[in-house]
This record gives sequence, C-alpha cells and structure tokens, in this order.
Amino acid sequence: MSERTLTASRHPRMLQTAATVAVAAATIAVIGVAVVDSASGGDAQLLLGTLPSRHIIGASTILAFIAISYMLCTVSAPSGWLGLIVIGRLLSIGGTVVAVFWGFLTTPWPVTPLLVDGCESGYVVEERSFLFLSSIDVLEQDGLLATPVLHTSADDGHQPFTAGDYGTRIADGQIAGWFALEPGSAARLTRFELPLLQSPNCQ
Repeated sequence: MSERTLTASRHPRMLQTAATVAVAAATIAVIGVAVVDSASGGDAQLLLGTLPSRHIIGASTILAFIAISYMLCTVSAPSGWLGLIVIGRLLSIGGTVVAVFWGFLTTPWPVTPLLVDGCESGYVVEERSFLFLSSIDVLEQDGLLATPVLHTSADDGHQPFTAGDYGTRIADGQIAGWFALEPGSAARLTRFELPLLQSPNCQ
C-alpha cells in the first residue's frame, strides 16, 4: 500500500476522532453548566473566560450537532440499516440548522469586564438584546463561577457596557456608576451602585 493511500485512509479516521472528541467536549461542557446550576440552586452560572452558561450551552449544542452530522454522513453501515442512517442524517442536519439559527437569535455576546478607571473590578456584565429589548446582568466573578448581583435593562436593544457607554468611580467603599439607556451624546442615563470587591486590578 502506497504512502498516499495510507494518508488518505488515515484522514477520515482523524476526522471521525475529532468529531467524537467534539461531542464528548460538548457533553462535558453542558454537564458542567448543569452541575453549577443545580449546586447553586440557580443562583450561579459557569463562566469560561468570557463565555457565560447560555453561550456555553449554545456553542456546545451547535458543535455537537455538526459533529454528529459528520459522523452519520460518513459512517458505513449494512444495507439493512440504510433507512435508519438516512433518517438520522436528515434529523442531525435539520437539528444543526435549527441550532445555528436559534443560537444566533438567543445566544448572548460574551460577557464584558466592568472596569473602574480602566481596571478590572471583579464584576462582569452579561448583555442580551433582541429587536428593541435589552437585558443587562452584572455578575460577581469568582474563578469559574459568576453570580448575578444586579439586573437592569436599556432601551432599543442598546448594549451600553459592550459599547463602552458607561462610567464608574469609587466612592465611600462603593462602585458608583452610570450607563446610557440608548446610543447618542444626549442619551438618558441610569445610575447604579455595587460593593467594592477588590482594589481595581490593572494587570
């Protein structure tokens, strides 16, 4: 058997292995989110870097459907199983399309660190918007866990923390801040206060 033939036969096996690993990783990520949610009674969520629980579940679902679709489209099966394989392929591909579409509609942007004088404060902000709706959650970050401490909203789907339309300062052991309810220099402002968790980290 030539070297080219060996390389060609090895390539599909590598892709199958990669797809299996992707499904396993997606499953572990979803289980991790579920464990954190259950252990905290729904008060905390998993935070991987800048990815909150909702984003982890959305990305994991899309990744799993894509990997399963590839596995079903490349698997070899006896002729008696062909009908089931075809049905599985159609369902997995359809599921992938739905998961991607739903992910674009519902998956939030990655969280944004809440900065004080340009330094990290120990808080992060998760913003979600759809059409003219906007939801804002300020989360206290502790390693891989994040706990909501403030819920508010903006107008017209505006994401002020992602856009940088906010300001903060330290006053009397508190973080005093404001954010714009809508884009524009004449935008209305909303003020908020948070406990000072740490000295601002500029590293």
